[in-house]
Amino acid sequence: MDSSTEFGAAGSGTDDVRRLEAIHGSPVEIAIALAGGGADVASRLLASPGGSRTVHHLEIPVAPASLHRLVGTEPEKAVSAETARRMADVALARIRRTCGDQARPAGIALTAALATERVRRGAEQAHLCIRTETQARGVYISFTKGSHSREAQERLLADRVLWELAVEAGSHEAPPPDVDGVTIHSSVQLVPSPPASLFSGEMQWLLVHRDGRMDAGAEPGPVLMPGSFNPFHTGHAGLAAAASTITGQPVDLELSVSNVDKERLTIPQLRRRLRTVGGRCRVVVTQAPSFLEKAALFPRRTYVVGYDTAMRIIDPVYYGGADSANVAMESLRASGVRFLVAGRMEGGGFRTHTDLELSGTCRELFTGIPEVLFREDVSATAIREGAPDR
Repeated sequence: MDSSTEFGAAGSGTDDVRRLEAIHGSPVEIAIALAGGGADVASRLLASPGGSRTVHHLEIPVAPASLHRLVGTEPEKAVSAETARRMADVALARIRRTCGDQARPAGIALTAALATERVRRGAEQAHLCIRTETQARGVYISFTKGSHSREAQERLLADRVLWELAVEAGSHEAPPPDVDGVTIHSSVQLVPSPPASLFSGEMQWLLVHRDGRMDAGAEPGPVLMPGSFNPFHTGHAGLAAAASTITGQPVDLELSVSNVDKERLTIPQLRRRLRTVGGRCRVVVTQAPSFLEKAALFPRRTYVVGYDTAMRIIDPVYYGGADSANVAMESLRASGVRFLVAGRMEGGGFRTHTDLELSGTCRELFTGIPEVLFREDVSATAIREGAPDR
């Protein structure tokens, strides 16, 4: 029996309105990826008032190659819990890049094989994943073949997704009622928030990929450009490009949440800094404020710095005196790091690495970036115009 009529009543108009009001009235902001089903999900969310505030991204990979590009690898099975989780991870990474400071980002993914006009050899099923900063909720929905039309299946999927989102928004309503011919299994996996784990000291660094994915286990590249990036601007981009030209390597940014001269960043401030980068470079986030600490984390790297930063690196004041400064320079040399120095307007003139007061083996640590390749006289402070993000 086709129970489309009974099934369609599972999500009443009143239920929809209540759930959508809960979702759009909450701090939840989402990115959605849908494969093989979910048309009703997108329609209901976007057609309701507040939809454009809540839904930042919507991606529907139709061809297998599109799904492959979305998740970054060819999935063993297109319709599986693993594929839904990968899709949700990508969606969460995307919403992180655009959500507001007080938002609760969530990545929503649905991959399905639903009823068609032809005879489907495999199961009629769907895998849903709701990925937040702290957990991954998986929902498996199985349909008895022939029990529901494609339209009815789409309605049930939308009912379930909207209920899950309403729960994420703070609703305490009961789930949609059971329907004959439909089996639903749910699971929850707790996932530590990468920024929270970094701030708590559970991890030493966090690599943020250009697409927003956060990877606690990945090593940054051989060329790092430290900075506060408040904000990331054309000068930073130009310096990274010049350093890449000289070294023949892509440049990763290094952003420490702790700073020798400034207050420690908060997680919302970190998110704002990452948003200003906008995916133009990978960013390794650390808790290493000094170059001695950076070199201990990432030895044998080339660090791209401005003349003013190079001055601080060799300044005995930062080490408690000349003797300690000499020990620090020897430690940096032993770690195999090098510094690529960009010139800067300082004291009425354009200063380069040749103006640094270097002695002994310290000289071999510093190389200059030719002025013809890079010169930027506008500082981040001037760009902010006195309105920093803290």
